[in-house]
Amino acid sequence: MRIIIILLLLIAANATQAACNPRTELEIAYCQLQAKGARLPTWGDFRRNNSRMQRLLLKRPSTTHGVALPKASASFNTKQTVSLITSSARATRSIPALSSTTSKHSSLSRKKSLQDCSLAGAKIVCAEQEYRLLDNLQNRHLQNNVFAAANVLGLNNYSGDIDNTRLFNSYLGDNYQRYIEGMLRLGLASSTMSYSRFYYTFEDANKNNRDFAARFEKMYVFLKKDKQSMGVKSRYSDEMPAGLHQCVELTASIVVCDNNTMNWVYHSGTP
Repeated sequence: MRIIIILLLLIAANATQAACNPRTELEIAYCQLQAKGARLPTWGDFRRNNSRMQRLLLKRPSTTHGVALPKASASFNTKQTVSLITSSARATRSIPALSSTTSKHSSLSRKKSLQDCSLAGAKIVCAEQEYRLLDNLQNRHLQNNVFAAANVLGLNNYSGDIDNTRLFNSYLGDNYQRYIEGMLRLGLASSTMSYSRFYYTFEDANKNNRDFAARFEKMYVFLKKDKQSMGVKSRYSDEMPAGLHQCVELTASIVVCDNNTMNWVYHSGTP
């Protein structure tokens, strides 16, 4: 059973039935579960996911409350995706380049380091090191204390000038690094959100005066609980990055790649 909650699973236990205006079979199932008092993401958060994610979000509550889900389509187009936020809520700024965010390396040196590498599917081969694609891991391969309360994401809220591009980019990149490293601790490398989605999630929280760091921390608590009791597949698609132009060195040992729909995490050692 897949554990992937790369969006913000903020539970709305007291959501009202009036919020429902279903247009698909999965949305009808959501409304039926909502009427039974199931713990669900908010109606808005639910609808921002693609059908594959919606099914995953409903799987556990549908079993608990006896609501049958519609049969899954025989195929899934990984290039079909629903934006994290509606067009009216999209940021007015363009997405900051991840290649200029982290303070550990300059964008120039990191760009050069990947230019000296080659992508070979599940490997990125460089002159002095090699990165391998990370899959989701079963719990027996994780550290013993990974599900303890002490394991937190530890994201920060932004307190600077939102128009200070350099400061904001550094903040967002540092926090994305913390998010990725937190997901690796849970063995969920293949279930991470892309940097662009991470950015849009921040913009959505900022626009609606929500606590960005607290929302992610709450999501991480749910992830730990689910991952502790449920199994995962190592990978859910055989698709690979099209080229190194989709990749950037996040840290000295981590390279992330994405095509706006899928995210891949490569690591040069043991995470």
